[in-house]
Amino acid sequence: MGDTSFSARRSVLSAMVAAGLALGSQQAAACSCIVTATTGAVQISGTVATGSAAIVAALQLGFDKTAVQVNASSADSADRIVSALEGMTNALREDIIAQPAIEAAVKADLEEKSPAYHATNECEYINRTNDSKAADVILGAQQEALANSVVAYNEITSQYEETVNPEVAFKAQTNQLLTAYPGVKTAPINIIDGPNRVGAMTSDEFRDASRALNLTLNPMPAPKIAAPSTPAEINMNVDADLFNMRMQLPQGVSQTILSYEAPLLDLPEDSWFSSILKRMSPAEYEAFTEDGRSVSYSDLLKHMATHRMKDPVSVANAATKGEVGLKKDLALVKADHLVMDYELWLQDRYQSLLLSQLVSSQIRQERK
Repeated sequence: MGDTSFSARRSVLSAMVAAGLALGSQQAAACSCIVTATTGAVQISGTVATGSAAIVAALQLGFDKTAVQVNASSADSADRIVSALEGMTNALREDIIAQPAIEAAVKADLEEKSPAYHATNECEYINRTNDSKAADVILGAQQEALANSVVAYNEITSQYEETVNPEVAFKAQTNQLLTAYPGVKTAPINIIDGPNRVGAMTSDEFRDASRALNLTLNPMPAPKIAAPSTPAEINMNVDADLFNMRMQLPQGVSQTILSYEAPLLDLPEDSWFSSILKRMSPAEYEAFTEDGRSVSYSDLLKHMATHRMKDPVSVANAATKGEVGLKKDLALVKADHLVMDYELWLQDRYQSLLLSQLVSSQIRQERK
């Protein structure tokens, strides 16, 4: 029993020793793993630390580069923005400076194309100027011819032989004149009625009217001696010349007034007077052309001063005009009236000359 128990104990002990040895061996291996693990951990830690530093350095470098790029980009953007703003400012400044010119150009273009900004038929004034210029030239020549006829009348009718009674001789000449030109008797009617009708006198009517005025205003020119040989005869001729010179004033004035009814212009289709008369009164235009009438200076004046109020085209256009166009129309109407005012002033001047001559003649007669 004792031996058996000892053997058993010994077996147990052996087993325990073996187990201890095995455990010791396992513990040694465990320590080795721990050391190894610790060493690896340190290496990993160092690697991680090194990697973290690199990452941090890389991130910092990236951040710095990004900051530089951002700053550079911001500066570039700011510079571009400032340049753009300056460009916009300069463009706005130029536009603002140019705005009045642009508005003026737009207004000029509008005025050029819009009838509301224009006077009615303003281009017709060019044609009217042509009519007026031609009439002025002919009127001037006509008035000069009439003045010469006054002088000729006063001279011819006062040249009598010494043995002839001047009064008897003058009456005989007057009777011969009236017989040869019967229209002289009715000429005063044509003179009075002339301004009230459209169209000039005919050439015969005008000639008779001129003679009638000379006969009326100087019915008996003072007689003159054809070849004076004594101081008395010379004085007589001087008195006759002075008398005739005084009478030339009313005669000349009356002839000048008469010249306003003289035939000055024919009526071509393209004339201003023709187009205006056709618009103002088609019936009167037709009668005018059918009778072959000529245009007198008084016709021109009357139509120039009144055609804008009588012309249906001008009256109708006035209703569609803007303020600018209407003012232009009114300005042209005023200009036409000023022309007529000047002519009326001339007529008043002529009448004043005639009245002054009549008064002076009456005074001379009362002093005799």
